Amino acid sequence: MGIDKVTFNRLDIKDQIKVFNSILDEGNNIKQVCYKIGISYSTIRDRFQKGRYQYNKFENHYEKTDRNKTNNMELENTIRSVIARINSEELEPKELDLEDDIVVRSFRIRKKILEDFMEYCNNSSLKQYDIISLFLIEGMNKYKKK
Repeated sequence: MGIDKVTFNRLDIKDQIKVFNSILDEGNNIKQVCYKIGISYSTIRDRFQKGRYQYNKFENHYEKTDRNKTNNMELENTIRSVIARINSEELEPKELDLEDDIVVRSFRIRKKILEDFMEYCNNSSLKQYDIISLFLIEGMNKYKKK
């Protein structure tokens, strides 16, 4: 199936997924399909993720993701709980190894959660990386497999 970039971009997201998957069915991989259409992989990845589609490597298809709102609410409640514990000093920086090296990492985060986090940091005496470290310690302790 041959389709050019302009035609592909005019399709709605569901039709783009159908076309993309049909080209995948011809035995192509994602990069080959992108090349045939004339569109970059990063554009496809970002567009499909924004439309809540995810590549299933076992099926060799893009599929609609089923995001569980309960998990998002549980995560949000955990973050709020940790913030409350830090505010009440139940969770203190003494749990951190202040001699450990600081490393730089890049990650994606939900906009609203980041805004709440930045507001919290502006009103805290701790540094952002220490607060993130405390959140990670708390989360790992709470969710570690037993």
